[in-house]
Order: sequence, then structure tokens, then C-alpha cells
Amino acid sequence: MSADSANPLAVWSEILTWWMAIVSGLFAAWQGIREWRESNLQRSEDLRWKRAEMAKTCLDEIRHDAGAAAAMKMLDWQNLRFKLPDGHDSRQIVREFRHRSLRTTELTFDTDEQFVRDCYDAFFDGLQAIEHYVNIRLIEFADVSQPLGYYVELLASPEEFPVMKSYLTEYRFDGTLGLLDRFPIWQQASAKS
Repeated sequence: MSADSANPLAVWSEILTWWMAIVSGLFAAWQGIREWRESNLQRSEDLRWKRAEMAKTCLDEIRHDAGAAAAMKMLDWQNLRFKLPDGHDSRQIVREFRHRSLRTTELTFDTDEQFVRDCYDAFFDGLQAIEHYVNIRLIEFADVSQPLGYYVELLASPEEFPVMKSYLTEYRFDGTLGLLDRFPIWQQASAKS
């Protein structure tokens, strides 16, 4: 038996030292875990903000593309005229003319019809990009659903749906169809057709 083990004060001192070391170690581990969680939470919030900013950028690109913006305006308004690429004004664009322009049964179109088709191609290309970015988790659907919901509602209306669905299907805008399928209003229109 050692001299120290016979001394109860030395034994208790050693036990207390070990307990303090264990408690200090546990406290340090707890602090490390807490800091790690806070750091991950901050990174998660930063990533969420970056995704939201990217969604806004995608929406802005659609809004600032002259063709896509014209397509959205055509959906929303009747009897508008647009400046054509050659500098002339288009005829008044009404729903019937738009629908005729987006036909899939022939490939000969006049200048105004080509303009309408180019506008919708730009709009649908933008929607396809958004669907791709949602799929790869670069952006979140929640960040684009509200701004796009209004136009999806117009696209899904009984007057528009058959023409738009046919055009999107014929020209293989699969990404656009995927994005539209995320909206209940489009799903309902699909179920009715």
C-alpha cells in the first residue's frame, strides 16, 4: 500500500481532480457541440438566403427577357400591340390569334405569328430552367410558386389549357410541364382534359 493511498485526504483530492477533469471535458464537449450546431444553423440560413436570391434572379431573368415578358403580357391582356424585331408594330394580339399562332399542325407562320411563338418559347424556356433548378435543389419551389402562380392559373384556364398543353407537349417542353404539374390548378386542369 502506498503512502498516498493511506491518506484519505489525498484520495479524495485525487477523486475530486478526476471529477473536475471529467466535468470540464463534458462541458467543453457540450460547448463544442453547441458551437458546431450554431455554425451549421448559420450555414443553413446562409444557404437558404442564397437559394432565395437565386430564385429571384431566375424570375427576374424571365421578367427582363423581352419575349418572355411579352408572352406573360399576352396572357394577361387582350388587344395589345408589340414592337416586332424588325421595328414594326404587331397587329393587335387577341386570344384567338395567339391560339392560332401556337398551333402545332403546320410549320408556316406569318411574322406576327412567329413573334408570338418566339415569345412563348422564351417564356417556356425560362420555366424549364426554373424546374431544372428546383430539381437540383439550387432553388426552392416555394420561392417561385407565388410569383408564377398567377400565370399558371391563366395557363390552366379552360380557354388556354388545351392550346398550351398541346404546344408544350408537341415541342417537348418537359421541364415546363414538370414545373406546371407542381401547381394544383394545373393538375386540376389536366384531370379535366
